[in-house]
Amino acid sequence: MAIRPAYPDAGTISSNWQRGVQQNADKWLEGMENPRKDPKAAALAAKDSWKNGVTKAVQEDAYTKGIQASDPNEAIATARLVGTAGYSAGALARKDKHARVMQRIAPLMASAVSGVRNLPNATDADRENRAVAMIRAARIVGKSAKGR
Repeated sequence: MAIRPAYPDAGTISSNWQRGVQQNADKWLEGMENPRKDPKAAALAAKDSWKNGVTKAVQEDAYTKGIQASDPNEAIATARLVGTAGYSAGALARKDKHARVMQRIAPLMASAVSGVRNLPNATDADRENRAVAMIRAARIVGKSAKGR
């Protein structure tokens, strides 16, 4: 009789994970369609937990550590596996959301661009002022589009 180790090796864990992902895709979709809680209400209720986690991450310099631990070649390999069709399908699955957001942002950006184009542009200083004004206007649009 073979005795399993107290904890499985990395290869076994990875194989089990892959099998679980493949076998449980329908359960994932069912869970997304029928959540146990209202996701927005749950996220709002967890605001203090989020703040605490972010504060701790900043104190521990988690961002730098995460970037240092990342592997760009692994990201490239994943992109190749997903492929251009997978990228397009994933992006286009969000086309309605994109259109809805653009309905809010496009008029705000059009107004910002018009305002900047009405500024003087005769000198280098004028053009620099226009560039800075556009950056600031775009920031305001971004914040207002997000409700801030």
